[in-house]
Amino acid sequence: MFGPSWSTVYRRFGEWGQARVWAKLYRLVLDELGQPVSPPWGAMCW
Repeated sequence: MFGPSWSTVYRRFGEWGQARVWAKLYRLVLDELGQPVSPPWGAMCW
């Protein structure tokens, strides 16, 4: 199987988390869908 090593994946995931890539991606997707930017926290709580 080809692809990045586990250590590379782990390191990049951490870097992306610190750079808030996931938050920016979430905002971008919501903007494209025309949804409010704030997440529905009440719907996510158990």
